[in-house]
Amino acid sequence: MVNGPRFSSRAESLEFQSHGWSIIGMTARGVAFGLVGWFLIQSAVRFDPAKAKSLDAALRTVVSQPFGQVMLGAIAAGLAAFGCFSLIEARYAKT
Repeated sequence: MVNGPRFSSRAESLEFQSHGWSIIGMTARGVAFGLVGWFLIQSAVRFDPAKAKSLDAALRTVVSQPFGQVMLGAIAAGLAAFGCFSLIEARYAKT
């Protein structure tokens, strides 16, 4: 259980704990898909469809940059956090 606010159930406690996972995960997800969007915008502005990249190609571009492995690791950790949040949310969702 979380020290701090009192919760009436374990589900409410886990929901409170998962909030941090959701922020980290959604941010990483936004960065990953933002990269794809950036390359799509670049290809549209330059009238060069070959410049459009998939998620895989966008992440390969990130890893080739200085500190790219660190950035890719941060994105991967964030996406893992999003996965954890999604599992908690699916388990304790109120239907």
